[in-house]
Amino acid sequence: MPEKIQVTRVIEEMRPEADGRFTRQVRVEWTYGPHGPFIDHFPLDLDARQARARLEARARELDIMIGT
Repeated sequence: MPEKIQVTRVIEEMRPEADGRFTRQVRVEWTYGPHGPFIDHFPLDLDARQARARLEARARELDIMIGT
């Protein structure tokens, strides 16, 4: 399943927080097989392995939703 994940774009952007302040985050655009594109945001200090693990968790959720 994780081999179907393809990261298509990674950019840094400013995102609003709940208190109205803006913080710099990493925006990751990705697809999962024929599904997507999807967008996830990560803190700048998140390790790449942790980000990949979160994308894989999202992919497992998609498998459950679409019944693969």
